Amino acid sequence: MNFLNLRYFLITAEEMSITKAARRLYISQQALSAHIANLEKEFGLPLFNRSPSFSLTYGGKCLLEAGKQILEIRKRLDQEMDEILGELRGELRIGISYTRGQSLLPYILPKYIKRYPLMEIILKEDSSEVLSDLLIHGEIDLVLSSDPILPDIAHAIPLCKERVLLAVPKDFLETLYGTQADQMAEVYRSGVRLNTFADFPFIMLKQGDRVRTVLDEALYREGITPNILLETDNVQTAFALAGQGMGLTAYPEMFVTSLYSTFPGSLQNRLSLFPISDLPEETLYAGLRRFQKPSPAAAAFLSELQALIADSPFRSS
Repeated sequence: MNFLNLRYFLITAEEMSITKAARRLYISQQALSAHIANLEKEFGLPLFNRSPSFSLTYGGKCLLEAGKQILEIRKRLDQEMDEILGELRGELRIGISYTRGQSLLPYILPKYIKRYPLMEIILKEDSSEVLSDLLIHGEIDLVLSSDPILPDIAHAIPLCKERVLLAVPKDFLETLYGTQADQMAEVYRSGVRLNTFADFPFIMLKQGDRVRTVLDEALYREGITPNILLETDNVQTAFALAGQGMGLTAYPEMFVTSLYSTFPGSLQNRLSLFPISDLPEETLYAGLRRFQKPSPAAAAFLSELQALIADSPFRSS
């Protein structure tokens, strides 16, 4: 089987349009049709219905599923051969959330690329739910996430523990404690109960976000119905608004302690960050596809990542 024909077929099946697929591949529609015709001739049956609408035939659907596996096996074979030759080349597809990527990847990717200059890194930044789905379907090689569902659907390797911190505007402390605000802040460094600030507004991430889920569960356990001032998709926006005294928010510890945080010191100086009492620590996982040996590229990245976290724990004082 010609692998180029197969690749072109898969992209056409993904786009479900000769015109769109040819544009994506930077070839003519005539050339793309010829590649598909070669495959149909090889199998002796049509792969697409041309009318009344463009769609996959039953044979095309079978090839779609098998073709993805064939190209994945070919990719892994190429990687194994490169490893035997002593060269790590190809691509590594990493899934990570936007803010997690900003906090963690600048520490490791420059070192990884320097050590393996022939590797191409492809980043997919999205929610944990989307990334997990991409991992299951083989569209990424590795995902970095604190989603507790990950061990159920992937080979999940724990990397480190991480606290979720409550970001409290210092004005709120002064409202509660007046001249004793700094003293109480020191008391809460070891942990604070959410009911301490139950009467203050919250800046929440939207439902479905892992940090929002953790905070919702903690509030529910304490019987608190929060006054939600507003919701946002962006954890950085929530933190910035909390820094302006609009409300409380929850924030993963790594996002605060990373040297690559975009928050100016003046903003962080307006907030006090406290661990939430009785809230279990989150586990950051590296998730790999189940029942498959990780590619040499993914294994090398994971080794570098484990060494980084062992030497530089992301822990606030």
